[in-house]
Amino acid sequence: MAGYSRDRYYCLAGWPAYIMIYVTEHSSGLFLMHNPIQAYAWGSRDGLSKYAGIVTDSSKPAAECWMGSHPLAPSIVRSMDGRESPLDTLIRQQPDMVLGKAISLKYGELPFLFKVLSAAKPLSIQVHPSKEKAEAGFARENSLGIPLASPDRNYKDKNHKPEMAIALSKFTALCGFRPPQEARELMGPAICDFLKFPHEPKSDDFIPFLGRLLTISVTQRQRLQEMTEQRARFILQNCSAETTGSVAAASAAQYCYAEYPGDPGALAPFFLTLVTLAPGQGLYVPAGVLHSYLEGTILEIMAASDNVIRGGMTSKKIDVTQLVDVIDPGARPLYSMPTKEGALCDTGRTGVTTWQSPASEFELSMIELDGCDTVSIDREGPKILLCTEGRIAFSDIAHNAEPAGSLTIQAGQSVFVADTCRHLRANGTGRLYCASVSSRERS
Repeated sequence: MAGYSRDRYYCLAGWPAYIMIYVTEHSSGLFLMHNPIQAYAWGSRDGLSKYAGIVTDSSKPAAECWMGSHPLAPSIVRSMDGRESPLDTLIRQQPDMVLGKAISLKYGELPFLFKVLSAAKPLSIQVHPSKEKAEAGFARENSLGIPLASPDRNYKDKNHKPEMAIALSKFTALCGFRPPQEARELMGPAICDFLKFPHEPKSDDFIPFLGRLLTISVTQRQRLQEMTEQRARFILQNCSAETTGSVAAASAAQYCYAEYPGDPGALAPFFLTLVTLAPGQGLYVPAGVLHSYLEGTILEIMAASDNVIRGGMTSKKIDVTQLVDVIDPGARPLYSMPTKEGALCDTGRTGVTTWQSPASEFELSMIELDGCDTVSIDREGPKILLCTEGRIAFSDIAHNAEPAGSLTIQAGQSVFVADTCRHLRANGTGRLYCASVSSRERS
């Protein structure tokens, strides 16, 4: 890393002048993270702690743990000598040192946001914009003077939000439109006539259908719930074991209406694909795909954005015009198939599981340590390491010399690793997840 041998010192905005964090080529790039917990109403009370070891207040929902630098809720990072800073501030002051010159030049920020998400009831039906639509929407709302924290805001930033979910528990979701004829058969003639869903539907028919669904009157909403519950009971009473997909859709519709009575979005299991993931399985959701997570705990990694356009099962703003503009009826989710590879260790090679994504901003790996080996994590760019089981120690090896710094974490804790720390060693017993930019960006 020629050209980065000089130490850089910065006063962090909003912090006392005597508190400074500096990163140099020769200093440790290891930082212990303190991550914000989002107490959204749909969150579970024990999922984050049960499946990821994260300490939470069991008296209230703990929906998401955010690990990253998103300005709405940045992690606080602590250097090896105990000094603290919001991660976004540290990156803003020393982008080349923290991110690496290439990633700093291309993105100007940490490209990904890493989360643990645990849902006890359905999230809002939602869609995320493409990069182009996000930039246009963010600029438009800025020009209208809508504050970033306003509930009337659709676009919190100018980034797109492709995302990947890796199940830690059994996980169910609605993701992407069903084949049109399948959706018609599940809804049945009465609901299709009520919402004017065509007799021979095509994928493009879902857009005007959604417009009609989400703008029906209060009286019509009650009628739709009655019709949906009646249709669900009919399916459960009459479908055979060979039609388990219909039974699952009917059960999901009952579940959604029980949680969100009167909300037309609760019809979604009849026209969105129901997906079930076992622990370790992954799902990639690109821009333009309508989806809702129903229940379970996952690791979620995404481009660094909080842009959400909602379409039901929520008390928050629903902007039907933006929703139908952002949805791409041809976009499809993808199952993320993990690949097995090896990591260097003292006794040879140990297993590493990697979930790659079509997005250049992120990928996720898992390393399981058995207490016998010291594993090498030699990777350029910024990284976030989350321990979900056990206890793991890290050492920053610079230029094959003695460790420049070491740090030990246990289940529920995480470490931010700057680009300056490219030769990391890990040992202990437990399970470690490594969030990083895509290997395509590091090549």
